[in-house]
Amino acid sequence: MKNRVMRGRYCFEKYLSDWDVERCFSAEMVENPICAASLTIGCVKLELCRYPDDAPGKSTLDLLVKDKPESREWIGYDCIGVAVKPFLNRMETEMFRVLDELVKEKNLSYTACDFERIKGSMLKKEEMKESDEEAWQLTQ
Repeated sequence: MKNRVMRGRYCFEKYLSDWDVERCFSAEMVENPICAASLTIGCVKLELCRYPDDAPGKSTLDLLVKDKPESREWIGYDCIGVAVKPFLNRMETEMFRVLDELVKEKNLSYTACDFERIKGSMLKKEEMKESDEEAWQLTQ
């Protein structure tokens, strides 16, 4: 795992080697979601994942946001299907480029959370289905 943190606001984490990413992401099928890396800058986060529905060589970029800067929880904002090839051997640089484009395109902010807080009930861990729990663990 590669982990780079700068001034507490930037964090790149790589969970798989480039070889493992290429092998897993080019496989015909995967049974469970795989998260290869994440890039967090302030209140936005981008994860490079492969889901069972993704075609071989394809991946999903999950864009997550916080509802307040000090929150420990992330909220799914958008999912973007992409080819995995451009990310090999330069994953951090490519994820930074894509995240920066998405922040501008969707009028997000690295430092501010301009979201209305919605009151609702949270699922207790015991109430989650097994597949939901696995997905929840990937975001932790």
